[in-house]
Amino acid sequence: MMRLLKKLLTISIIGGIIFVGIGDRFLPKPLSAYSRDTRNALNAKLLGLMPQQKKVDRLKERVKDHSDPGRIYDRGMEKMEKGNTNQ
Repeated sequence: MMRLLKKLLTISIIGGIIFVGIGDRFLPKPLSAYSRDTRNALNAKLLGLMPQQKKVDRLKERVKDHSDPGRIYDRGMEKMEKGNTNQ
């Protein structure tokens, strides 16, 4: 029983990888579109998990600020001065 379950699980995983990876090249029309759409959706999800460059830059800037307390004060003063000139 366990051997059968293990074989079915292995075949299902391999079939899923083939379907997503290259299914749009050899499957008939409706299935090839599903394969392509599934792959694109998975790519979008995986790319969404990666940190965006803007967030990484902001985090690096915060680390720099915390390593130099005077810099926090300077940036605060710059923000106040900009706020006063806009009025």
